[in-house]
Amino acid sequence: MTTNKTGHSADVKMHVVRNGSKLSVSQLGPDFLVLEKADNINGAAELILSVDGVKHKRRVQLQDGAAPDEKKSPLPVK
Repeated sequence: MTTNKTGHSADVKMHVVRNGSKLSVSQLGPDFLVLEKADNINGAAELILSVDGVKHKRRVQLQDGAAPDEKKSPLPVK
């Protein structure tokens, strides 16, 4: 029996840009993001998601920021 595997593993990169600072995102959900390294961020930012080199940008409003002891930051659902 022969099996054809034509799977594809996408190259995905995510980060948030706020006031010129670039912060890596390790996980993204519909209403939250998780930073690789926690930081105090709060306010307007730009989320940049790149899938196989194709960039998608979204303006986001980080609520509560991500305190140093908490990496998860909620995103308001629009």
